[in-house]
Amino acid sequence: MPRVLVLLNSAARALEQSSTQDEATRIRQVLEAHQLDTDVRHVTGEELTEVAKSARHEGFDVVLAGGGDGTISAVAAALVGTDMPFGALPLGTLNHFSKDRQTPQDLDEAVGALARGVVAGDTSNLAVTVVNDRPFLLSLAIGFYPQVVKHRDAQRRSRGRGKWTAMLIAMAKTFKRLPLVRLNLRVGDDVMRRTTPLLFICTSPTELNVFGIDDAGCLQRGGFNLFVAHRMSRLRLVWLSIRSVCRRLKPARDFQAMCLSDCIIETRRPVVRVALDGEVTELQSPLHIRVIPTALRVVTPRPPHATGALPTHAAESP
Repeated sequence: MPRVLVLLNSAARALEQSSTQDEATRIRQVLEAHQLDTDVRHVTGEELTEVAKSARHEGFDVVLAGGGDGTISAVAAALVGTDMPFGALPLGTLNHFSKDRQTPQDLDEAVGALARGVVAGDTSNLAVTVVNDRPFLLSLAIGFYPQVVKHRDAQRRSRGRGKWTAMLIAMAKTFKRLPLVRLNLRVGDDVMRRTTPLLFICTSPTELNVFGIDDAGCLQRGGFNLFVAHRMSRLRLVWLSIRSVCRRLKPARDFQAMCLSDCIIETRRPVVRVALDGEVTELQSPLHIRVIPTALRVVTPRPPHATGALPTHAAESP
């Protein structure tokens, strides 16, 4: 009988604001109904990585994670380079990774789909992008966006504001002092010098679509999309942000867009503030971003009464 470890971020807003507080029980009941030996744990954000790393030593066969995309990224990063199957439960605000995996967004349906995948042994190997050997699943940004996220999260902690209200206020504060980043972008032997308010790397087709960008061809070829915003005024950047929310971005006009699998970003400052999968951190410059093929083993969600293996995501490595 496969042993499944389910890690729920105790600070996940979906769990904190739940009217029933029965998510852990429901998850356990669905998994056990599929004859899976299940251990559901509430852990803090600081504990996620270490608990995930210890799963194999504790005798577990699969790890499922529930929370926001930051939670999913932290647990997945701990399992990159191992053969431990991983699955994501939709318990965040956006759930981009689980949507990329075509996981149902209803919790009970998602648990059932992943349980069927575990029972069938249906997994696939996913390419993962890393920056300075730190994995991320969805996106990396430098420039004004990490500043916005920093202000947004501070408001949510101190004032209890909702995510989107805090985001709008944070954007207004950040645009008063528009941060520009001077950088060198190295791709092979070529060096491009840019001054930009935003450099954005995306590895998620769902996140691309959120910004109104439908071309996931780069991801299907095993690369990542890199966008460098053209230098612009505050007013134009505000308009760009509004159009991104309304899914009206035009990469050819707003950005220099590239499809890459390896690059180096050099900045003047030795430490760079970066938003990784929506979480702000600081990394040493230069930033080396590259794709590692077949780095993460993921459970393929299966619909009821599925027979045979389901098609895997086109960006996955064989």
